Amino acid sequence: MNSGSEKIKIIFAGRYNSGEILSGPEKVAKRIFGCLSNQTNSVFIEYFFDGLKYSVWQKLFGRERVIDDQNNQIFRLGIFQILLYTIKFKPKIVHILSFERFTITFFLLRFILRFKVSYTINGVVAFENSNFRRNTNSYLKFKDKIVEWCLIKFSNKLFFLSEQSVNIARKYYNVVNDKIILTTNGVDEIFNQMFIERKYEEKSKLNVVLIADSNRVEKGLDFFLKAIQPIQDDFIFSIIGENPNFDDQIKYYPKMPTDKFAKFLLNQDIYISSSYFDTFPVTTLESMAAGVIPILTTETGVSRFIINGENGFVYSYGDDASLRKYILELKIDFQLRKKISQNAATIYNQFRWGEISKNYLEIFYRMLND
Repeated sequence: MNSGSEKIKIIFAGRYNSGEILSGPEKVAKRIFGCLSNQTNSVFIEYFFDGLKYSVWQKLFGRERVIDDQNNQIFRLGIFQILLYTIKFKPKIVHILSFERFTITFFLLRFILRFKVSYTINGVVAFENSNFRRNTNSYLKFKDKIVEWCLIKFSNKLFFLSEQSVNIARKYYNVVNDKIILTTNGVDEIFNQMFIERKYEEKSKLNVVLIADSNRVEKGLDFFLKAIQPIQDDFIFSIIGENPNFDDQIKYYPKMPTDKFAKFLLNQDIYISSSYFDTFPVTTLESMAAGVIPILTTETGVSRFIINGENGFVYSYGDDASLRKYILELKIDFQLRKKISQNAATIYNQFRWGEISKNYLEIFYRMLND
């Protein structure tokens, strides 16, 4: 840590959502900035993303303050305003919290102003565009590839969420070992509070929840729906996401703000991941912190913290028999269910956002000394 009194000057860049119905990358961006804004001299810069809402003039020269409940320094800027603001602010570090095309702007000034750049890799966009986003047109995919190449090539440090993500990135880019930082996402205190309020009791039907969108094929929704058919009558299944109502026996919910989701988890018993690619889902940590038992695919990043039968279960994507087996084991063994729930909730101690952001800050100071 810096022993002096002067706070490090940081520009955080990405997509800022002032609400609480957040995607994973949006929550990471909001929480990391929120935790570090008081410990650093920092601002958050985002762009005029919505092409239907904002004019070309705004995208080039626009500037407006984004209001949040903490009165933080958050600005929505056009490209030229980003350049001017960065020159005036003179950051020591620019940290890019999510993949956005506008962030390539900072590299135009990096070598002139001599600031360091780091980048949190929530997912490898070239891989996702090739495998999951097949409706994205070729021109946008090409732009994404150029921007991602630039981010990986010229950033001083790359914050990866899993070894799996590192290996995938290496299939597309030359990833220098010395740049790699393995980090994790975090979890809010409210989920730990739900665990404290949790009551254990025998149930005729356990509540099982999956977070998945029908348009995100990597989430494995079709596999999940097929896997649970033989046991569907024995449990109460819920799916949260942007989905049509496939089955009247399953409860479907839209995405929820953080506080509502936390309260929802209070009555859930099992959290399922059916993904065949998911770097480090925040909702998995949140569910575990609330005492919901995780059953995760090996392809889910959080699975590396799971010990089978101790704090959850892990199975391979496509192994529907193992998925049903673990669900049924929890149904018939109340003491096992209670033990695993309590063990799962201890993950909060390791993954509080305050601890995760502290690790970020320590790495920022090390970057300045490199």
